[in-house]
Amino acid sequence: MIGSVAWGPADRLMGGYKPPVLLGALATAATLALLAVVGKLSMPSLIVWLAAVGFLSAFGPVLIAHGKSLFAPHQVGRGLTVLNMGSMGGTFLAQTISGYVIGFFPLAPDGGYELVAYRWVFGLQAVFILLACLVYFPSREPASS
Repeated sequence: MIGSVAWGPADRLMGGYKPPVLLGALATAATLALLAVVGKLSMPSLIVWLAAVGFLSAFGPVLIAHGKSLFAPHQVGRGLTVLNMGSMGGTFLAQTISGYVIGFFPLAPDGGYELVAYRWVFGLQAVFILLACLVYFPSREPASS
């Protein structure tokens, strides 16, 4: 919740919608990649990591505001519906692909998956975010944001 409040005015502070969205997305990808590389964290480090991911990934309202700004007032409802469908569809694909990827790894003796499987999934999530950044990067800023 702190992240949402903190990211809220970021577009005004950074002079546009794209800088905070890309900053938040790249920072989120970096935290996921960190866990993919490190693998296992101590409890205090895990708490800090979870707080960081929660804070850094809360840039969504700025992304929605950017999307809203790109549509004429009479098309905002339709436009945001399409953006929401895209984000939910992307979430569906990321979860589905992650499920297949983790399924390639054998189960551990305790019935879960080995750490390496989770490292691959966290790395994959970071890659998904980076790919989304590549798609988002060429988007235009509205005339007045």
